[in-house]
Amino acid sequence: MLAINMSSIRLHSMGTIAHSLRGCFGLMLCALSSQLIAASGVTAGTDYEEVIVTAYHTPQPAQKVGATVTSIDIENEAGVIPADTADLLRNLPGISLNRTGPQGGLTQLRLRGAEANHTLVLIDGIEANDPSLGAEFNFALLGADQLARIEVLRGPQSARYGAESIGGVVALFTPTIDNDTREANVYAQGGSHNRRNYGTTMRFATEQGDFKAGFFGNRLTTDGYNISAFGNEKDGFKNTSLHGKLIKEWDSGFDAELTFRKVDARSDGDKQDFDFPSTATQGLVIDSGDVTETEQRYFRLALNRTGVRWSHNLAFTQTDSVTDFFSAQQLSSGSAGKRDQWTYQASIALNANDSQTIAKSYVNIGAQYEDLSFTNIYPSYADANYNAADSQQGLFAEYIYHGRRWHFATSVRHDNNDRFSDATTARATLNYQLDASATTHLHFSIGQGVANPTFFELFGFIPSAFQGNPDLKPESSQGWDIGITRNFFDATWRADVTYFQADLTDEIVTSYDSTTYLSTAVNQAGQSKREGVEVFLNAQVSERTNLIAAFTYLDTKDPDGRVEVRRPKHSARLALQRDVLDGRGQARLSWLRNGEQDDNEFIYATTEDRVTLSAYDILSVSVNLDLSDRFTWMLQAENVLDEEYVEVFGYRSPGRTFRVGVSATL
Repeated sequence: MLAINMSSIRLHSMGTIAHSLRGCFGLMLCALSSQLIAASGVTAGTDYEEVIVTAYHTPQPAQKVGATVTSIDIENEAGVIPADTADLLRNLPGISLNRTGPQGGLTQLRLRGAEANHTLVLIDGIEANDPSLGAEFNFALLGADQLARIEVLRGPQSARYGAESIGGVVALFTPTIDNDTREANVYAQGGSHNRRNYGTTMRFATEQGDFKAGFFGNRLTTDGYNISAFGNEKDGFKNTSLHGKLIKEWDSGFDAELTFRKVDARSDGDKQDFDFPSTATQGLVIDSGDVTETEQRYFRLALNRTGVRWSHNLAFTQTDSVTDFFSAQQLSSGSAGKRDQWTYQASIALNANDSQTIAKSYVNIGAQYEDLSFTNIYPSYADANYNAADSQQGLFAEYIYHGRRWHFATSVRHDNNDRFSDATTARATLNYQLDASATTHLHFSIGQGVANPTFFELFGFIPSAFQGNPDLKPESSQGWDIGITRNFFDATWRADVTYFQADLTDEIVTSYDSTTYLSTAVNQAGQSKREGVEVFLNAQVSERTNLIAAFTYLDTKDPDGRVEVRRPKHSARLALQRDVLDGRGQARLSWLRNGEQDDNEFIYATTEDRVTLSAYDILSVSVNLDLSDRFTWMLQAENVLDEEYVEVFGYRSPGRTFRVGVSATL
């Protein structure tokens, strides 16, 4: 079961909204594969109040959050195996996703038009952006099987999280462990392209809850299909992941949390034809038998002391990744990256003991140290092998105020960078309840973001193709959003509208030198402009039927006025879900619309360097059925109309696919 919660909406001038929403309700919207809740954190028809973890340094009720946050709650109690994480995120407003072919192909997420390495990804509090892969996160390596909750925080967030959070933050959480829990679940699944997926979830806790443990394992293999339009070689994928966490609590309010994660993946792929002399397939994807092997290790140890007024947190996290590229069964190149991060935070509730005071205030202060290292491996060219390191120290402070109707927060952070100029960023958010019945909320946020150049952009070298630029400057952004949330029909309907705008300075782009035939990374002069409108509707049409709709209008331009690639101007989703068989099952019909988008084109024989990818529609259906108290059966068919579409130029889509599975609770 899924729940979606958007805690902000945006307004602009009526002229802008009229332009942006033209045809909106004719398109609408979103394929969210379960029950959803929207807006201020209260599920329609219940007293459940959502708590947002990512927006501030301490968790806050969603109806008091001024930042734009969407949450997805994934409940595995019925044993339902959810869709892939990327497919879940694709259904949310403001998100553009592009996959290079089949499952396992590089999957990039762009949030509100920002670059893929401008979105910070957290897994149980660990920064998961890959230091060996351009500081971005490859969503192809993360299934939704082990997840319980996702939060998407939009807009520049460097005052909260530091670098790499210009577009926002995607936070992923594994299942919580309640007191006296003793549960095990196993599942198996098969489908198109010889897809096989199986795994287990185990959770254990003592009766008092002073010790808790959870282990989540998964194995996915698929033969795939030929991602190239030429030849018949299949491109498969194998992925094994293990995630665990241990929690120990003491009566004094002290607790310790240990989290670890291991991922081993092998992805088949094909190359773009840049052979010399040029061939008839020059610039296109052709069969090549390339293989990418990835090993990722994550670790986090957190010590927490919680009191009535004061709370303290000390955490050490580590991200360690190795990526190797093989051609003709020989290692052609590789990279390794490691991030060690120490964070201390102190939080104080200023008037926690004053029961007569409605207004509540909180202060969070802290420090962070981060150490990064990178290794580039190029067996056939010694000059391309190098090691590099970087570190930064950050100080941050935050003030949060909750009144009867006004909710305000502001934060500031200063980062001392060893390699780049120091950066100071700030952010402020506001939430105002417009009426006494709390049916309408106004939301506003404004903030700054920075993204440091990646190691490869600084020092990378590919013979006859790319040379790094050690003189690059960090990218910086300023953005704001404003919006309104409205409940209708006793909160069984909820609507959100959001307007956002952001400017990016010193954008890093690739420049080609026709004399040396080498490309390099440079800071582009001027500003890149991003603005748009996000619309979200969640309607409980009847006791058994739910309707979810979403729409995004996105306008992104580089300093030269060109539309930026892989960002559709219009995208829409629509989902209809109904309980069947007296609540023993659920049937879903979902539709996704991805509008036209530009992409890069590298065919030398043409005068163009861009190509327009056609809009496409994806229609999917799914059924989940509880066979008994312990067994659940599921069937899902995606792209049932077998539409041919392209997400990245040169890469074929999978066509119509299906999957069937069963899960058992032990």
